[in-house]
Amino acid sequence: MMPVLNGLELLKNIKKSHSAVQVIMLTAFGSLETAVTAIKAGAFDYLTKPFSFTELSVLIEKACSERIKKQEKNDYKNNFKNAGYFGSNKKMSEVMEIIEKAAPLNSTILIYGETGTGKELAAKAIFEKSSRKDKPFVVLNCAALQESLMESELFGHEQGAFTGAVKDKKGLVEIADKGTLFLDEIGELGLNLQAKLLRLLEQGEYRRVGSTVTKKTDIRVIVATNKDLVKMTKEGKFREDLLFRLNIINIELPPLRERKDDLQYLLYIFIDKYKKEFNKEIEGVNDEVLKLLMSYEWPGNIRELENVVESSVIMSKGRIIDTEALPGKFAGEVFGNQTPGVKTLAEIEKSHILKVLAENNNNKLKTASILGIDRTTLYSKLEKYKIQ
Repeated sequence: MMPVLNGLELLKNIKKSHSAVQVIMLTAFGSLETAVTAIKAGAFDYLTKPFSFTELSVLIEKACSERIKKQEKNDYKNNFKNAGYFGSNKKMSEVMEIIEKAAPLNSTILIYGETGTGKELAAKAIFEKSSRKDKPFVVLNCAALQESLMESELFGHEQGAFTGAVKDKKGLVEIADKGTLFLDEIGELGLNLQAKLLRLLEQGEYRRVGSTVTKKTDIRVIVATNKDLVKMTKEGKFREDLLFRLNIINIELPPLRERKDDLQYLLYIFIDKYKKEFNKEIEGVNDEVLKLLMSYEWPGNIRELENVVESSVIMSKGRIIDTEALPGKFAGEVFGNQTPGVKTLAEIEKSHILKVLAENNNNKLKTASILGIDRTTLYSKLEKYKIQ
């Protein structure tokens, strides 16, 4: 009840000019309606007179703790404002250094990494720092199509080349001319197409399906894989000459379990993304959730983390994500009542896959989507763990 402006008006002015300051409201004229208004205006909490100094001191401690957490979040954002999804982990800093050096060149780049580690993001970072950044960036997942369709998708076709080819079609190679072509899961490409890709890389030439005319193109090719291409060449599944041609510049993305120091930063990125998308007032996670997330091994890597955050933001009932908001299969199956770290990674991964399969009636496509991996990777894991 001050002159000129009242306490709520003062609160609004403080939050407008010094948003980081934590404000606790004290008043003798308390009501539930006033308390709600104060909290909505940005007050940390609200006490009515007469108040207990013990209660006030507890509130002050909580406010200070919250202030520190917010400062840490801002520090993460300031430290990594140019890092995108890469963070500042030592291994990722080395990756960024390679990207900075390689981006201005036209050399072919091979990106290794497990599913969900951000291979396409790395390819985009290279593209955006290159001289071709104003030209097309075209993406093709080599595991997404059958080989009979892959050649047409990649190189295009002539009218009448096959049943259903009712008109000429440009391939992605032609569409990407003067730009960059990113071929994800290159290990899934058949030997026949591998030979044609080699010709494209060495001579800049290709032919549409059903055509005898050789076309020229000027593109930069970036490829990615989660497979051991050296092993595949020994097994006769990948051309050795193509591997030599692809492996001019090599980038290896570490899995999330090897860059846990970036996890909290990535967590903030995804929380900011999804709280805007779902219009929710989410400020962060509590200490228990952070401990769980840091203890988990993340077989689905960054993609799995993003899926968990999206689900948690949707399910969260307050401003701070607690364990109740985490996906049940994540918190329950992976950790249960056991101390994190007791089970081996393989045991955790196998039991998690089995549970998700069971919950989805053995639907592998849906299971792969929930796990944040593709079907090829899921089939490999089913074979690895002898899951029928």
